[in-house]
Amino acid sequence: MSQIRVNNLGKAYKRYPNRWSRLLEWFAPGDRPRHQAHWVMRGVSFSVTPGEAVGIIGNNGAGKSTLLKIITGTTQASEGSVEVSGRIAALLELGMGFHPDFSGRQNVFMAGQLLGHSVATLHQHFAEIEAFAEIGDYIDQPVRTYSSGMQVRLAFSVATAIRPDILIVDEALSVGDAYFQHKSFARIRQFRDQGTTLLFVSHSPGAVKTLCNRVILLDQGIMARDGAPTRGWTTTMPSSPGWKVNNRFANWKQGPQKAGFARGIRPQSSKRWRCAPAIRVAGQCEWATRCDSRWIVR
Repeated sequence: MSQIRVNNLGKAYKRYPNRWSRLLEWFAPGDRPRHQAHWVMRGVSFSVTPGEAVGIIGNNGAGKSTLLKIITGTTQASEGSVEVSGRIAALLELGMGFHPDFSGRQNVFMAGQLLGHSVATLHQHFAEIEAFAEIGDYIDQPVRTYSSGMQVRLAFSVATAIRPDILIVDEALSVGDAYFQHKSFARIRQFRDQGTTLLFVSHSPGAVKTLCNRVILLDQGIMARDGAPTRGWTTTMPSSPGWKVNNRFANWKQGPQKAGFARGIRPQSSKRWRCAPAIRVAGQCEWATRCDSRWIVR
């Protein structure tokens, strides 16, 4: 029995050449369309069984966040369907569900009720939420005074105060410090072992390999691959400033110190070689571990 079933899912946004075209389409809906459909995701189908931990990976703009938003119901799909059974706890965006002018204590009750918890239940678990977040006296300060890491601490503590049937995490933990990431992963593993279904988006190959027993690769809105993370899967190459990236999947080559470097990637601001992990859809790459500013093939 599937706990999440996604069937031929697609999402398109309307692009108008100018504001007048949008206005004409509103007042003349039966006339010819005056927009172009920009598909950010299309033809995605998969199912997730109860207790399964699925990592969703891909470049920025591949459709990962859009997929999770459709599953949680915060965004409507343009085509296809999603069937979900069970209570969902989602951590999609930094500070989502928090009001910046309210204190952390007030936001705990507001965000908790949005997740479907009663006020009595939140009172019962508040001490645990406060202890797990470890933000001290800031719990009574406005959220606008919080750092990004503090917001993540509180948001994750609220979302996981009560074990959900389905836990969805979308890259938000990446802004936290290493200590809280380790603490959060320990709780996620605990929930996973107790039967919680996990959908986890991350650009960290180590985190995906540790937490997930299955990985889905999205490439430009299309599901390129679905399989086990131990079959040579890592994340795709970053497109951040300072990197010159060959968009085609790179081959590995052995450097003078037996380090696996991805061809086509050179730092533009440094003479030292740096390397990012690469995916080769044909399955020819192996897992890579960073060591002394290199990625060692293993």
